[in-house]
Amino acid sequence: MTSELNSQMRSVEAVNAAILNELAARLEHGNKPSVESLAGLKKRDRDWSRREVCAWYGGRMVPLCSGAEGATSFAFPDFINKADNPYAKQLRDNQPFREIVRDHGKLYLRVASALPLRTETLIVVTSEPLDRDLVEKFAHNLGEITLYALGIKSQNANGATRTLLSRRNQA
Repeated sequence: MTSELNSQMRSVEAVNAAILNELAARLEHGNKPSVESLAGLKKRDRDWSRREVCAWYGGRMVPLCSGAEGATSFAFPDFINKADNPYAKQLRDNQPFREIVRDHGKLYLRVASALPLRTETLIVVTSEPLDRDLVEKFAHNLGEITLYALGIKSQNANGATRTLLSRRNQA
């Protein structure tokens, strides 16, 4: 299961790189990016109907956020502005952020990629719900799967509550 999740995140990372390059080319030529820039992705790959993509240039949102119908938008990743944050350092070193995150009480596969452009940084973040549909795609013959995350409380069938442990991404 871990290898399938990592493979999924690497696939999203590759598309993020393509989006970064397209946006960079548009911005360098003075063109404004738009949500139509992502329309081709949604037509060619049905996985993209579940994903939300947002971009920021110099900390300001680029008007191209695109997501599934009814998806809860995510905000600019605050950790990027913290000099001592290891994930921010990773992005500054041109390494993507690939993690399972909890946002608005739900789990997501989230990939952030950055590209220095002129004096600012262009950042693309893609988020995909880590829900039953995605898990079933990977694990239809594995049996029961349990995800553990720091601070999430779980209640079993008997009504007992437990706090789940943290999960670290394995490369």
